[in-house]
Order: sequence, then C-alpha cells, then structure tokens
Amino acid sequence: MFRKLLFLAIFCAFNSADGLKCHKCGGTDGIPKAAKSLISKLNITTLDSLYGDCKAKSGSDMCDDGKFCLKSSHVYEVSYGGVSAKWTSYTKGCATQRKDNQLDPTATCYDLGLVGDHSGYTVRNIDCYCDKEFCNSSQLLSIISSSALIAIIYLLKF
Repeated sequence: MFRKLLFLAIFCAFNSADGLKCHKCGGTDGIPKAAKSLISKLNITTLDSLYGDCKAKSGSDMCDDGKFCLKSSHVYEVSYGGVSAKWTSYTKGCATQRKDNQLDPTATCYDLGLVGDHSGYTVRNIDCYCDKEFCNSSQLLSIISSSALIAIIYLLKF
C-alpha cells in the first residue's frame, strides 16, 4: 500500500510542474449577415484580431504560463436605420492576474462594462477566468487529464 501511495505522490508532483494549459487564439462568434453590412456602413473596427486555431491543444495555439485560462470577450450591439445586430469577438489565453486591475482572479466572469459607446453601436467587455485544462474553449467543458486517468488505472490495477 505504501508503494502505491508513494507512486501516486511522485506522479502528481511531477505532473503538477506543468502549467495550466489554455487555448491561445482570437476569434468571433458568428457575425449575423445584417451586422456585416452595418460594420461596413459605420466603419466599425473590431477590437480583437482573428488568429490561431481555437480548438488546438498544442503548439503555438496554446499556452501554459498562467494560473488561469482567460476568455476576454467584446460584445458588440449595433443599431442603425432600424436594423439591430449583436455579436461577440474574443481572445483566449493564459493569465495570472486580472487584466483590468492586476488583482488575483477567481474562476468567474467579470463584466467590465462599456469600453466603447459610439454613434450607432456599443461595445461591452467581459473577462472570464477558469482554472481547468482548456476551460476557455467555447463549450467550457473540462476533460479529465491524462495524468489523473493513468493514476486511477494504476491504482485499480493493484
């Protein structure tokens, strides 16, 4: 029994040396057709650039240098000439401190309020922090890590 516990303790110690893995990318949740024409008419510049593969779990489209995963969203609401539309652009990455006040975050979302109130449209910023592997995916699903699965299999085997 002691051998099993020692193995588990060593295994967890080595595994915890890795940082929390998070998606690192920028994207948008489907922009409605009506919004595309309004973006052009109102000369709106989105705050987030589109980059990376937001589904990737390796390479340059992920990070592991923070205590939290972050999804920073800009929610656009546009109304012009009787047409209204709403869409969200976002960036995902790693964080150790909150972007707005450099304090320690908790696993929750922070509505930072309006970051832009322009003629015909508004932009609201929402930062969401979470502390599970790749939890900043759009589905916010957490998956059992392979190390925990291996440890469970090992314990069941003996």
